[in-house]
Amino acid sequence: MFPDFFDSHHPPLEIQFSVESVIKLFKYIINALRNIQWTELFNNNEINTNTEIFYNILYFLIKKCTPTYVSYKSSFPSWLTHSYCKQSHSANDYLRFTALRTQCKSLRANDYSDCLYNIQKSIKYYNPKLFWKFLNDKKPNNTFPKNNATP
Repeated sequence: MFPDFFDSHHPPLEIQFSVESVIKLFKYIINALRNIQWTELFNNNEINTNTEIFYNILYFLIKKCTPTYVSYKSSFPSWLTHSYCKQSHSANDYLRFTALRTQCKSLRANDYSDCLYNIQKSIKYYNPKLFWKFLNDKKPNNTFPKNNATP
């Protein structure tokens, strides 16, 4: 299946994506640059001014043609969605979902503030273990959780 130099347990990552939109944007930039009257822009023969004008045009076109979006990290787990509410088209389902989500946010905020309070209290009484446990728990952990189910 794989050539000899690939490990069958660790195959190479294969990614497919469309470049049509990139090609369209590139063509737009090329056409915009082609339609600029460069001789009129650079008629003063001052190299610093001409360079600044050229870069301003390039930066403007790149900014205009580069798709931007703001990514954010949700404070909720990725599996928590309101897709069930979308499927059922029920206002009651959505209201229940939002109420539970709000309750979850509130409980999480209370638990976090209680945790911080306990850490501050333990540091005050010269017990730094809780502080270091908190910091270590904040580190990203790439291991699978232990299965606590009994056979």
